[in-house]
Amino acid sequence: MIQKTFNEVLAATRQAFIDNMTLQSYYGYDSSLSWDEIFSKSSFEGALTYVFSFCVFVFQSDVYDKANEITATIATEHEFSIPWYRDVALAFQLGDELVYNETTYKHNYAVVDASKQIVKYSQVRRKLIAGVTTLQVFATKESKAALTTDELAAFNGYMTAKGAAGDHFQFISLAPDNLTMNMTVYYDPQILKSTGEKLSDGTKPVELAIAYYLNNIKYAGAFNRTKQTDAIQAATGVIDIVLGDVLLNGDLNVNREFESASGFYNAQTINVTYTAANAN
Repeated sequence: MIQKTFNEVLAATRQAFIDNMTLQSYYGYDSSLSWDEIFSKSSFEGALTYVFSFCVFVFQSDVYDKANEITATIATEHEFSIPWYRDVALAFQLGDELVYNETTYKHNYAVVDASKQIVKYSQVRRKLIAGVTTLQVFATKESKAALTTDELAAFNGYMTAKGAAGDHFQFISLAPDNLTMNMTVYYDPQILKSTGEKLSDGTKPVELAIAYYLNNIKYAGAFNRTKQTDAIQAATGVIDIVLGDVLLNGDLNVNREFESASGFYNAQTINVTYTAANAN
């Protein structure tokens, strides 16, 4: 559902007024003319259509907001949807057993204990693996730490019990994948040193921009060379940047965009050649 702006509603109302054959006959205007050519800004017709359009716009906004609310509720609360599975993963309680309710036919914890909910990051991807539609469930603990073997086994059992019969799962909990980046940065020597540090406070804007971009990639999301370049380009003191080879866990990756096995990225090595923008 696409919400129209007030100006779009007003323009549509006035065009409908102009196109109405009864009104054309009554006023005697040329329908090929624009509204402003037919009526003055202070005309009664202008005020009337303005008030009418405002009422339509307010009503439309209410309907639009309610539709969005309903859509969001369906997406987050509908059982076995992707958002639902993500919420279920975050509700996992280490050491507790699910209890089957014969009335609701559901497995739930007898007591909700947030202190036992060790999964702090989770994401679900639907993938076709060996011809089978599979739900990849990513889960890690605080500070993006991977679940231990025993924790992952307990998590697998929990998710399988909560999930829909017939759904195929792949549970993933790994340490962040390491990225190595090689680049040339052309910098403003009035702001940065040749080592990339700010003359004013010693911070390194390029490294901070890289870390910020990587940390804000959606869990189980993709690394995008263009977006990483844009993030560095926007850093203080950077005039231009040429992003060279990018290696994922030591292997060269030439794709514009790629996913990682863990769902997270860590800038292990950043090789930057700094060149003053006014250098020959």
